[in-house]
Amino acid sequence: MLQPVRICLFVVASLSVALAAPAFAKSPAGRFVTDVAAGTVHDNWWKLTWQRQKSPTMHTWSATSAPGSAQAYCAGLSLAGGGWRLPTITELASLMDRAESGEKLDPTAFAGEIGGYYTSSTPQVASTSLVWTIDFTSGWTFGYDMDGATSVRCVR
Repeated sequence: MLQPVRICLFVVASLSVALAAPAFAKSPAGRFVTDVAAGTVHDNWWKLTWQRQKSPTMHTWSATSAPGSAQAYCAGLSLAGGGWRLPTITELASLMDRAESGEKLDPTAFAGEIGGYYTSSTPQVASTSLVWTIDFTSGWTFGYDMDGATSVRCVR
């Protein structure tokens, strides 16, 4: 009867060690170059520059870049000289590491609160009211109501 107890103790001890490990392994060396002063992160794999911190407020999606929309926010962002836009779903998904437990965005490259819903510039083809969105906490990619406010991370 002591055998099952030892196995249970081993499993509990193993889980304790696993849970104590960091939640996110650092991205491969050289993938992201962070410019803290400029507030940007350059992705050497995709040759894109990202806004390091998410938008300070949440925004809805607009096909016409209406004032207050995610598109208008990015177009008006003057960070590091401007030229920003809302990323496509492919670009936004390129930041995600689905193999990680917990948040799916590298916290050493990106600052502040990094989890949550982020909208893309890509509307869903099957629905005129949904836009492709990523939840960087769970790793889910899904259609989200265009009228729903989400965080924004601009790219150029």
